[in-house]
Amino acid sequence: MTPKHAPHPDPLAPFTLDALLQGAAKVRPDAVALVDDSGQSLTFAGLAAEVETLAAHLAEMGLLPDETVIVLGSAQSCVVTALLAVLRAQVHVALVPPNIRPEQLTLLALRLNASAILCADAYDGLAAANTAFAAAAGAERVRIVATLGADRHDGAVDLSPSALMRLPPRIRPPHPARIITLQRHDGAVHPVFHQQRTLVAGSLDLIARAHLTAATPVISTVAPLTYAGLAAGPLAMLLCGAALVLHGPFSSSRLMDQIANHPNARLLVPAALLAGLERSGVLRSGALGGLLALSRWQKDAADFSPPQAVASANPIVDVHAFAENALVAEPRGSDGRARAILDPPHSIDISGILMLATGASADANDALGFFGAAVTRDEDDHGRS
Repeated sequence: MTPKHAPHPDPLAPFTLDALLQGAAKVRPDAVALVDDSGQSLTFAGLAAEVETLAAHLAEMGLLPDETVIVLGSAQSCVVTALLAVLRAQVHVALVPPNIRPEQLTLLALRLNASAILCADAYDGLAAANTAFAAAAGAERVRIVATLGADRHDGAVDLSPSALMRLPPRIRPPHPARIITLQRHDGAVHPVFHQQRTLVAGSLDLIARAHLTAATPVISTVAPLTYAGLAAGPLAMLLCGAALVLHGPFSSSRLMDQIANHPNARLLVPAALLAGLERSGVLRSGALGGLLALSRWQKDAADFSPPQAVASANPIVDVHAFAENALVAEPRGSDGRARAILDPPHSIDISGILMLATGASADANDALGFFGAAVTRDEDDHGRS
């Protein structure tokens, strides 16, 4: 009888966000990791310490592995800290923007069997805690509503850094929890369940094709709540050591200040803003090290047209987000024109094993289907894959 060969080990399996953070904190402890519009700045060591403290407290509060926590916020450093801390505590995390309606959040919490809602400070006039309490009233499994920043709310647990202070670390062994992002379609919100290694694969591909390094900060106008926002934001920060500068709500004057304060930065913006940036002269000033232009694709290939040619003194990489399931990065040519998507398919090389990051196929109806390590497959309500 011929013995069966053991399957090749998955080289992406060790690349959890928690492992990446712990490694970054050891390799570059004093380097800037995270900046947001509040002026808060965290080093990799400082970020790791805050994550460890918050994760320990979440465990002390009784949150168990395979439960789900909703993090309600936007382009705020406490959202990144909460994301990493929830995963550190082996709990699945759903990232939700603060403009979600309370009734939508209730339905989402019921569908995910969410146990807790963690709220960032008010953002662009939106008070997340009010939405959280209104939603929790109709979701019986939600037993914890907590605030992460300076804003306080009666009845909410205070999980701000100043309140947590020093707590003994009681972290369980590593366990790769899932990250849940939201896809909006026909006025409804649908959860998309990601394995951490899938998001890491997409970010590795983006880093390679955009030539991101520890010396190239990323200024992101896209909140870290989506596949694209995570891959070009917190994951790029952890994988290559690039400082992440969060921007939002959008302000042209504040954005110019951030560009001036972070020379050679790569700017991540929705592709719809390219024309305005070109008119403003920012793309010809040489102040940026490059541009990441995010385009969102929803249905099929016939509905998608890449941004047109843009005159820029800096290299431009088109970041194509296909719903919340796939991310494709394509550098533009020197003429500023967009290139064909996935021609050829992208691949990444990890530990001597060639891993297909992303590929695509088209059917007779011109619909694109994606496959590979950087693609999140459609899953059932339990998010198993």
